Amino acid sequence: MNRRIVLTAMGSLGDVHPYLAIALELQARGHSAVVATSACYRTKVESLGLEFQTLSPDSTFVTDPDLARRFMDYRWGTVRVIREVVLPVIRQSYADTLAAVGRHADLLVCHPLTFATRLVAEKLGIPWVSTHVTPLGLFSPHDLPALPVLPDLTQRLRWLGPHIWGPLGELMTHATRPWARPIDQLRSEIGLPPCPDNPLVDGHSPTLVLALYAECLAPRQVDCPPQVVYTGFPTFDRDPARAMSEELSRFLDDGPPPIVFTLGVTAAMVGGHFFRASRSAAEKLGRRAILIIGPTQIDDFSPFSDQHFTCSYVPFSKLFSRSCLIVHAGG
Repeated sequence: MNRRIVLTAMGSLGDVHPYLAIALELQARGHSAVVATSACYRTKVESLGLEFQTLSPDSTFVTDPDLARRFMDYRWGTVRVIREVVLPVIRQSYADTLAAVGRHADLLVCHPLTFATRLVAEKLGIPWVSTHVTPLGLFSPHDLPALPVLPDLTQRLRWLGPHIWGPLGELMTHATRPWARPIDQLRSEIGLPPCPDNPLVDGHSPTLVLALYAECLAPRQVDCPPQVVYTGFPTFDRDPARAMSEELSRFLDDGPPPIVFTLGVTAAMVGGHFFRASRSAAEKLGRRAILIIGPTQIDDFSPFSDQHFTCSYVPFSKLFSRSCLIVHAGG
């Protein structure tokens, strides 16, 4: 039976591509997949033969170097994206999601930052699936990550264990609850009851949560919600306009498999120190290296030599199989 499924996403390519992969697979199985995402991705979505709907906010900020520095700050970057980019347009996001649903939708699938999707699902009584593109969305004191705002402290004191970090995690959830006030106000305006949890960090679907990464990246913990399913990485990197260059192909052909150093699209805009350290490490190891650098920083590095090659984009499916090691941000 054909189902109409609306997927909502925003952010960088690393945020949007998994949902394109899912949408294409749904389409291949005979369903109608609608991708509601930022206006800057319209051409990409429509070129794949998928239905596109605009979803606020736009995501052009991910390729702005000045904004990238602000939003990639390891303490406050995530907080700033939520409070300065997402929540101020929550009403428009809600209206955009309603428009994407149109007359009918059988299921909604939402990105961690598309908070309005849950509101539309509850208002219209449509089943919804929440997703996580990074392990932080399934926070567990049994496997403590470097938490935003307190990354250094959480790393130094992770030995305290879940009996300490569990209550502290609950305290942080409670402390950030007021940040969700715009969502609370919108819920009231559209006639929904108050949200019993913190929708910024606890917004799990009660029926299905998809962890869109391999479980080896962050193994399931004892407190993981039972409705979580690990899918592995939904892979999409089809972009005819950004295929592997002839220069890169020759570099790969002319020597042993290299080490690939890469960051997310936005992090790569401001990752100069990471890439300089990476190149130095490869030189000390006597290994060839490929650095996938943000386009605004690529002029700071020589384009290529017999030992290292720099570029701003390459389809990973074509590159990783020809590499000896991948060094990446891990989400």
